[in-house]
Parts: sequence; structure tokens; C-alpha cells
Amino acid sequence: MNIRGRVTSLDGTPLPGIEISIRQADGYGDYTGQHSGVLTTDGKGRYQFGSVVPGNYTGARHVHVTIYQEGWQYFDTSILFKDDPSQETHYQDGTAIFLEESTVNGETILFGRFDIVLTPD
Repeated sequence: MNIRGRVTSLDGTPLPGIEISIRQADGYGDYTGQHSGVLTTDGKGRYQFGSVVPGNYTGARHVHVTIYQEGWQYFDTSILFKDDPSQETHYQDGTAIFLEESTVNGETILFGRFDIVLTPD
């Protein structure tokens, strides 16, 4: 899967240089540490990462997203997936996104979008 988005302030201003911590289970639902890292937004506040679709861990597939950046309120949520029937019963906090299928160079890839809005301290 490939997830991309933008990080903006409340007024829609793109935020460059924001560090986004992500972590998720592997395709079997196990946390191995292999699927985690830190991304930094570009000059237009954009980010993008590619990974496996996480397996069910504690009931629902998800990707943890955390931002702790000076000058901004702490941001912590989970990206959930709308086609996962267990996401509604296992997670009250988080935003569900669609993963859309596309073929690139003969390979089927799932794409999703997750935008983040930060609140100043």
C-alpha cells in the first residue's frame, strides 16, 4: 500500500519539516519493528510512505501515527481501513480511509490519503 497526505495548520497553511512517526504490524498482525519509521514533510507539507497492508492486531488493521513537534499540540491517532469490518467495534479513536486499487507497471498497488491538521500550542 502507499499512503500519502499533507500536514497543515488549522488555517490550511502547509507545514514543512514536521516529523511523523509511524508504526504498524506486518501482514500477519505481528509487531516486528520492521514496519516503523519517521517521515519528514517536504516544503509543501506533503508526506508519503509505502508498506504492506497491516494484518489484524488486537482486532483491526491500523497504522499508528504520532507527531510531537515543538510549537504544536501532540497528535496521536490510528489510520484505519474502511473495508475492515472489525474497525468499528475495536477502535473509537482513529480515522478510516479507503484504499483504492491501481495498476502501476503491471503491479496492483493500494493507494490511500490521510491528511493531518495540527493545532498550535
